[in-house]
Amino acid sequence: MRLGRLAADPIRLDIAPRHLFGAQLPPPTLDFRDKDFQPGLYGNDLYPNCTFVSLTNYMRGVAKCNGFALSVIDSDALTGYDEFLGRPPDLALTEGANMQDVLDYQADNKFQVGKNYWLGIPRVIELDRNSLASSLAAFKGGYWGVMLRERDMENNPVWDVVDGRDDGREVGGHAINARDYTGLSDENTVRIGTWGDWKPATWAWIADRLEEAHAVAWPQLKSAPI
Repeated sequence: MRLGRLAADPIRLDIAPRHLFGAQLPPPTLDFRDKDFQPGLYGNDLYPNCTFVSLTNYMRGVAKCNGFALSVIDSDALTGYDEFLGRPPDLALTEGANMQDVLDYQADNKFQVGKNYWLGIPRVIELDRNSLASSLAAFKGGYWGVMLRERDMENNPVWDVVDGRDDGREVGGHAINARDYTGLSDENTVRIGTWGDWKPATWAWIADRLEEAHAVAWPQLKSAPI
């Protein structure tokens, strides 16, 4: 499997528009399994296009929460990544993308999924658990960037951390879409969309690996009025 999230610029993250939740408390649990879908792999086994893959899956999750399914062409995320990079001669040899660059790109060019073009309004989310959980509930998901270690690339049923355990060296940045969570304690898990499947990750793992978090509002994906 490939990665593809280039390092964030901390100064740029700091000055970006953000959504602040303050003292607002998130729901104790969040469960969107009744509005589920299978995350698409969309070429992220061969190409470092996770920034486009995770944004596409995030949009699909928002649409499902609002009562409909997006028509997605399997090549959409790869085509978007290719166009974003200016159609390089060999996509497999590219290094990936910065998540904020991708969000700026879709704001300028719109984001194609299927035959439609979508415009999202992004905001940075603080990395404390209250803000992250509140943003998942408010925005029906999250566009998160993590730094993976060697153990995370193994076939473990849960991404977790254990005091004193060596999880190996850092292997690179990865963009994921966060969906919902079983609770708010360290051992509770967040359901993560990555590499064509759902992966549970403990909040303790999130606290250790997460480097940036974004929430995107798509006005076009809101529920239609009755």
